[in-house]
Amino acid sequence: MAAPRHGRAGVFRMTALFNVTCCRIVAIAVLIPLACCRPAQAEELLLADGTKVAATLADASADAKLAFAAAGKRIVPDGHDLVRWGSFASPGKIMLAVLDGGDLLAFSQAALEGDKLRLKGGVCGEVRLPIAAARGLVFHPPVAALARDRLLDDLAQWRAKDPSAGVRVILDNGDAVLGTLASLDAASLAVDTPAGRLDLAVGRVRALAIGRSSADDGRAPRGVRYVVGATDGSRITATEVRMAESGLQLTTTWGETIALARENVAAIQTLGGRATYLSDMRPSGYKHVPYLAMAWPLANDRSVVGERLRADGREYLKGLGMHSAASVTYALDRAYRRFDAELAVDDSVFAEESATTASSRRSQRGSVVFRVYIDAGDGKWQLLHTSKTVRGGDKPTPIAVDLAGAKRLSLIVDFADRADEWDRAAWLDARLVE
Repeated sequence: MAAPRHGRAGVFRMTALFNVTCCRIVAIAVLIPLACCRPAQAEELLLADGTKVAATLADASADAKLAFAAAGKRIVPDGHDLVRWGSFASPGKIMLAVLDGGDLLAFSQAALEGDKLRLKGGVCGEVRLPIAAARGLVFHPPVAALARDRLLDDLAQWRAKDPSAGVRVILDNGDAVLGTLASLDAASLAVDTPAGRLDLAVGRVRALAIGRSSADDGRAPRGVRYVVGATDGSRITATEVRMAESGLQLTTTWGETIALARENVAAIQTLGGRATYLSDMRPSGYKHVPYLAMAWPLANDRSVVGERLRADGREYLKGLGMHSAASVTYALDRAYRRFDAELAVDDSVFAEESATTASSRRSQRGSVVFRVYIDAGDGKWQLLHTSKTVRGGDKPTPIAVDLAGAKRLSLIVDFADRADEWDRAAWLDARLVE
């Protein structure tokens, strides 16, 4: 049988199809390098002197100092002067190690090697750390932010509640087993209990709380520390940060160096510099006046319901959570220049709404007014700042209040619309600046 004849029209159609296919291939070949070369997105850089600019991590220089690029200029802040760059990523469903100081390290595989833990699978690569530096492991984190945050906090605080050595294994059904960790690998773990050794598949374990060991001295690092947040939700406290061609080199509090690729760095925030966070200070007084009967506590670095502070979709490392109507007072032990913060209603007010409603912010849940007072030492309170009404879903409002001559500082959250309904106020990154 003779081959079918395409004719002139058929040839044109085949030629056109060939040309379109070639164009698509060329387009893909062009787009791939363009995507790889896309410049890093600028993030907010905040310095202690009040400077706020959009900046990216700068290229490494010979001195390897941490530097940022903004509007064609290179900014090299001293560790004392850097407040924050970028935005911390909330961890998702990935496994998490809870470390000293509340640090988090994402992983997909864990193993016990003598007195060390080996974690790998996160953007920080393979990490070895003393088991004394770990507070717990989460193998199956809850989906809901509140449940996840509370579990992470429980692991971080369990050692203080029960200072005895050993571990507490929390099973997926809620049961708990106490004992000594004998082994751990990617598939299973073994715990020695008074009744004998118990072998468990990792798939059955929700979390593992790690008790105090003989190597744990309980001392927190001093001086300037850098909390570096990664894109997978990891956050590591480093005593030193150096820039390399590929990204950052972090010296951890347990002495190991972690390399974090530039594209995996989400945020950097310093502690121990010119900014003193109110959440690290003991207030001289706190009072909540219930609208009806329910009393709310002051929350440090958390919302009033126990979640990590979040506003406008961003997570904040430091701050105060308060519910209207409430006041908190701090005695100032030195001369501070300013009180800085961002004012918002915490995103937890949208947790019970559908994703569509929460993203559109149609309900505007919560409405509060923030006030800042100072006492210059004569016992007379001076009102220095009153905010507009701040509602749920509003972008955080930055404030800077002059503290010249102040001996005491008082922060007040008051009702606005609809009494105290959903009034979960957040003083984000509330800090005193020297």
